[in-house]
Amino acid sequence: MWSITLPILLFGIFCQSVSATVTTYPFQDSVFDKSTQFEVKADDKSVTVVKYHDYDFAHFSMDGTVKVTITKLGSNINSHTITPQKLGIDAKAKVSRATMSFDLTENHYLIIKIDDRKPLVILADPPEQKDFSRTSKGVIDVTKAPYNADSSGREYASNRVGKPSSGIQKALNDAFDRNGAIVYVPAGVYKTGNLVIGPKTHLYLEGGAVLTYTGDAAYYQQWWKKSSRVFTYWIRTTQFSSDIKISGRGIFYGDGKKVFDTNKSGMGATIMAPMNTYNFNYDGPILMESSFWTFHLQLSTKVNIKNLKILNRLDMGENDGLDVNESENVRVKNAIAITWDDCFSTKTYNPGTPDEDVFHALKGTKKATKDVIFEDLVAWTGLYGLKMGQGAFMNHENIEFRNAAIYDCSCAIGIDHRWGAAAVKGALFKDVDVERVTWSVSRRTWLAFNIEFAQKWGTGPVSDIRVEDVTIRDFGTTPAEIQGYDEDGKDD
Repeated sequence: MWSITLPILLFGIFCQSVSATVTTYPFQDSVFDKSTQFEVKADDKSVTVVKYHDYDFAHFSMDGTVKVTITKLGSNINSHTITPQKLGIDAKAKVSRATMSFDLTENHYLIIKIDDRKPLVILADPPEQKDFSRTSKGVIDVTKAPYNADSSGREYASNRVGKPSSGIQKALNDAFDRNGAIVYVPAGVYKTGNLVIGPKTHLYLEGGAVLTYTGDAAYYQQWWKKSSRVFTYWIRTTQFSSDIKISGRGIFYGDGKKVFDTNKSGMGATIMAPMNTYNFNYDGPILMESSFWTFHLQLSTKVNIKNLKILNRLDMGENDGLDVNESENVRVKNAIAITWDDCFSTKTYNPGTPDEDVFHALKGTKKATKDVIFEDLVAWTGLYGLKMGQGAFMNHENIEFRNAAIYDCSCAIGIDHRWGAAAVKGALFKDVDVERVTWSVSRRTWLAFNIEFAQKWGTGPVSDIRVEDVTIRDFGTTPAEIQGYDEDGKDD
């Protein structure tokens, strides 16, 4: 191996400084409130801090080295931690009275705890990679005729169930009819019903675009029931489709607490549901406050998900982050999930009974979940950070979780083989930093691998599981678990 050192002065002849760029996005005050706890700047640009239930958050995109400055409103800063702690940003941060600053040399998703304030989430995205604008050839602007989608949030920007398509849905249908097009949603607020995306269609949400869900049954197709409540897939692909993309820096806002938890007659929703699709790409939009599993990938192949940001409440159940169900060749890179339920998981399930199961209406052949890689993750949850299961009616094969920071959880790393008797084989949990284990839901530990007997479905084998390079800053209060079955019954 050769090692060459060049003098700084000589090297400087050939180098030029590269200035950073920061992109901020319009704030929609008809949907969100501004934080009363913090102010944020990225270099010299003010970044709106959004007030939320369990945390506040600020979102921008960046390229180059950017100085992030956080001001704690009302009092000085005495203590702070920055997650992922393994990045070492916290140790380099500079504090002067009520202000803290640090340099970001590349994009990251951070959770910052300052004194006794609720956490501040910094969503620093990479710059968008796009070669079109809303006026480019082949781009459909949903606010223009004949679509005329209302961008004020006062009227629905799509049609009722059973009515002729209008607004954003008409634009999506026209994109399909053209054998592919970009459907462009400019900054604004769009109250929408179900949106169904067809083959070769690219749905783009400009930064500052907020699509909102209402739960009004007149605008949403019922897909299943659970515990007497009805649910829909708010945004989904057509089944047996291909070459669909969703990108941008906008927000899909599920408003789950209001439309489902508080309103007991409201229809719950999975926000994002690619199903039976091939070559699906997702890059960038925030998924926020889902009332059921937030991003549910089903029966799909060749899927790339990057720059994924899931921001849910921590006082609502069954709001999983990303669930990969019976899909293969899936890559997830650069993601944060804040959910009460599991953040990142894989599943396989049976179709269930008509109208009473989330999986029943799916078409096609059931298959294994295999060749899935989750990488560069931040998880904050009341349950599992990284998990395989529940649901093992088909195999789980070659599943990897790499480079993850678990901000808080009830269990950081888990396998819950329950519901089904298929095999779980070939899994890797590598380079995981367990920062906190302060929740207690059945357990409070850094790791739990369990085979459970569930009704008539029996049990199945778990094999070839590797856990490598795990940093444990908090072991929790209950022992780590490895529990299974042998021929004579449960083997603890």
